[in-house]
Amino acid sequence: MHPGEPDPIFPAPRRPRKGPGKLVRKHPNVGAVYPMRIEQVLAAWLFTPGQFEIVTALLSDVDQLDNITIAGLAGIASRGLSVARGNEVTVVDTRRSVVQARQ
Repeated sequence: MHPGEPDPIFPAPRRPRKGPGKLVRKHPNVGAVYPMRIEQVLAAWLFTPGQFEIVTALLSDVDQLDNITIAGLAGIASRGLSVARGNEVTVVDTRRSVVQARQ
């Protein structure tokens, strides 16, 4: 605050840091935020098989996941995997390994 300015009702938010140390707000029910690509998370075995009921990946039109990454995501999902890229949605029932693709 500068001299002569009125006291703010609410303090101004702090400017977010840029770069690898950027802070991410997480939902209260989220256990942790991993600031890395999903391929790195899977390679480091940070999650156990079937740890999550449903895993969802929301991708831009230019994002690509290879078959190994898709299989890794399906492996940590006990019930299902949903991958959305643009208008295309792929759903995998990991209990039966059934794949359904929709547009």
